[in-house]
Amino acid sequence: MIQKFTCVPKSNYDITIISNGTISQIQSKLLEIQFDIEINQCSNITYLNSISNLIGFLKSKNDGVNGSNGSNGVNGSNGSNGVNGIYYGKFIFMFFNNMEYIQKFLIECIDYYHKEKLGKLDNVYFYFDSSVIDTEDFPFVTIVNIINDIIKKVNFLVNNIKNVFIDDLQFDGERRICIQYLIRNYPNIEKVNLSSHSNLLMNDMIFT
Repeated sequence: MIQKFTCVPKSNYDITIISNGTISQIQSKLLEIQFDIEINQCSNITYLNSISNLIGFLKSKNDGVNGSNGSNGVNGSNGSNGVNGIYYGKFIFMFFNNMEYIQKFLIECIDYYHKEKLGKLDNVYFYFDSSVIDTEDFPFVTIVNIINDIIKKVNFLVNNIKNVFIDDLQFDGERRICIQYLIRNYPNIEKVNLSSHSNLLMNDMIFT
């Protein structure tokens, strides 16, 4: 399913949101979390709900580029298929409401990993809502392992991860070591935010 809300863009990029959440759920969370993204009434926002939708969306961008640079297009050698190119714009993956969607997401990633040769998404953001786990007192290390698996499976599409936000208030256990583990595995993650802390900077691993 693709829903588009367009206006004359104030910024020089589009925003693509891949999520199983409702539009109102997504919008309310984007107001809460600390992503350095300007979203206003003139932003060009596309809502997608699966990896297959995203692949189709990127292919449509490839077809429309014709060698030029669009705000959310491909900067590649010929622009026709996006191979070795970069997709600009902001891409936000948001996960809500139990593990079923995550399981389907991972399966789709595996299916497309060997099928598609596309460019990379340059500005990627991840949000993991506490509702993905419907059990209280869940170990924090487990949600980090889930996140690690998701990033690993979608890595064939991802160039740079600007921010990973984890709604972690209901999770138990050590945070710092788990986050260090995630960053060591994926040095292309610039920043991790936890709802239990105002900010977590990756350069020095200090909570502020």
